[in-house]
Amino acid sequence: MTIDVPKQRMFGVVNWIGGFNKKKNRENDFGFIESIQGEDIFAHKSALVDSADISEGNKVSFICEQSDRGPKALDVRLVSISSSGISELLLELKEAAGSYKSPVYTAYLREVEGVFFSLQPEMRAEILQALFQDQAGRDLLNKFLDQADVYRHLLHTFSLEYLVDQGVALESLPKELMRENEEAVCRLICSGQLTEVSKEFVGSARLPILYACALVNLIDFNLLHGREGEFYSYLSDKFINPDGANAALYKEIFADCTKRVGGYQASPLVWDMLSELLLKKYLYERNFLKAESLYKTNGELSRKIDCFILFNLAQLIGAGNNLQTIYKIFVSELWQALANRQVDVEPQTSRILSLFPSCGTMRLTLVTAVNGRQNKDNDFDLPARLTDEPAPDKRLIGSSSRQMRETRLSCEAVYWEKQRKYLCRGSVCSNPQIQPDPTRHFLEFSIYDWFVHFGVEYWGSEDHQLRDFPIKLAGYLNRLREIMAHLRCRGCNELMLPDFKYSRVKCSIYENGRWIEKDMAAAYRNTLFYCNNESCSEHGEKYYINHCLGYLCFDLIDSRDLKVKCDNGLLVCKGCGGCCGEHAKANPVGFCSECGSPLELYEDPSHVSRFGRNERFVGCSNRNCSFEITEPGLPKKFYLDSCQPVHLVKGYV
Repeated sequence: MTIDVPKQRMFGVVNWIGGFNKKKNRENDFGFIESIQGEDIFAHKSALVDSADISEGNKVSFICEQSDRGPKALDVRLVSISSSGISELLLELKEAAGSYKSPVYTAYLREVEGVFFSLQPEMRAEILQALFQDQAGRDLLNKFLDQADVYRHLLHTFSLEYLVDQGVALESLPKELMRENEEAVCRLICSGQLTEVSKEFVGSARLPILYACALVNLIDFNLLHGREGEFYSYLSDKFINPDGANAALYKEIFADCTKRVGGYQASPLVWDMLSELLLKKYLYERNFLKAESLYKTNGELSRKIDCFILFNLAQLIGAGNNLQTIYKIFVSELWQALANRQVDVEPQTSRILSLFPSCGTMRLTLVTAVNGRQNKDNDFDLPARLTDEPAPDKRLIGSSSRQMRETRLSCEAVYWEKQRKYLCRGSVCSNPQIQPDPTRHFLEFSIYDWFVHFGVEYWGSEDHQLRDFPIKLAGYLNRLREIMAHLRCRGCNELMLPDFKYSRVKCSIYENGRWIEKDMAAAYRNTLFYCNNESCSEHGEKYYINHCLGYLCFDLIDSRDLKVKCDNGLLVCKGCGGCCGEHAKANPVGFCSECGSPLELYEDPSHVSRFGRNERFVGCSNRNCSFEITEPGLPKKFYLDSCQPVHLVKGYV
């Protein structure tokens, strides 16, 4: 006995049907259908049902049969996609998932998707459950445009844990769905079911989810890159407000997770930030025992320059040392930390500015020669911004022309009582940052708030030394930042050490749980530097490195580059020609740093400078010397009325 097995219907779109055949001089009685799989199927008009209504572009269903000349369609019918036939269509689309790039497949998928989302919730759930049972069905669901709605319906049927267990990548969930199911996401992460997350996931995830990832070590600083600040703020808020909204959100989930993994210390990312908050808390409470224990058992704290500064100053102040002793010991400790590469200055600018805020007046101007006349041993890299600069104008060749860029420095405001103004290095400071603010939370303290908290009542003090002490520290850190790039040995690239003039200083520090008195060395002079690397050819050679004290001159005085000295034995600055106070009065224009001859100041009426006056430049009076100082970056001193004499020229080449 023969049993007829119903043949499965296929779906496609009519490419063409009928039409006039010029060769045979009659109407065609056939055409072709493109199936969902992208295959061309022959269709004779005799196989069409309701043939008068079928034309090019129509969606049709048919039974495919193989013939001697290839596949042909039988029982071709128009398709109207509706709820009654959607299951059959979805099955066909699932089986043809490998052809999803076919235009016919895409056309069917989009129309089916529209009908699917109009179904009753019960029917949608039934279809989703059926499709989700195998990988082919899940692949089909992933091709739906509205992924959020797909997974929203799936989550009405399955738990998030089940979906992930079945291979759904958590990071593939749409953002809005992650927000809607944030608690379930956090619980899933904290349960330890995930083994990794991508950088894209970290870049878009909400902070509670990131916190869950951090607790179970799914993310580190590299993955968090770019979001460290907001994550730190999130932790700070939980720390400051233990009963606040952030702390209360998923509190039990996070508490259970923390207990399961073995505490906050088990998460390097969380502990790194939390220990910083705890250090400030202990210091605020003057609990030096806990502060010392935390600081010395957590090596990362001593590598953060703001924590290093705060802990060491708090120890010295808390022990009752006088300000002079505090300054000398602190400077010495900081230098040792810099030399040992325990801390660094410029890479941690934001940390320095969090303690010693910027007022905007104080800026570090980095000056870079563009004419190649630097000392041949100078291997400092140019800033990336300058490496692609066009070739300098020919008129600048052989001159001391410069390129400049700026970065913020800490406020050094001092009050000029006569004019009732604050000044930062002689410039009016419109936003002084040196005043303590009693309304701040201790996690937001500047160094000025910390000084007052520790009883250093500098603000408004009649004692000049006390009043200026924190500003002196700000100035010292500024100076470090200004010259740090030049303090590496050109022979071995190690940080050079100051030529310490040692004096023994008795000071008190907190050590091993008690205050003790120590006899320590203190550095009080740091303009001479030397390399301490015994294997270096420069070992022991001392060099003078300081900033020019000339009026608004930003150049560095480095004895490795400058050889000409004035009669008083001071090096001549290549940026402004200045050397000492005596010669500044006798010869305001200055001297040539290459040959020592007097400089001549010229004014060009055909050009206007950045100061709104005729552009000026400086040349050496020795006609055999090509030294010049030109714009851009000509120091402002050369535009002062006191800088004379000035020679007028119509132009220069």
